[in-house]
Amino acid sequence: MKILKVICIMLFGPFLGMGIAFLAASLLLPPDPSGRGAPGDGFLIIGFVGVGLGVGVVISLLLAVKAWRRSAKHEIAT
Repeated sequence: MKILKVICIMLFGPFLGMGIAFLAASLLLPPDPSGRGAPGDGFLIIGFVGVGLGVGVVISLLLAVKAWRRSAKHEIAT
């Protein structure tokens, strides 16, 4: 069961980080009066999603290690 919990944390953490970063990048794009996106808008989005992926992987890795150790202590105690 703890392996399934760790796998879920490692899969959903980076996706959540990328989703939040994509949302933040889309909110920070400057308004374009012509209605079309500017040529450099993609670079802003790619940069934010890359940072979101990196942060999401690190945080999910730390949470997965914490979940693994907590369930290991719980198994030893019982």
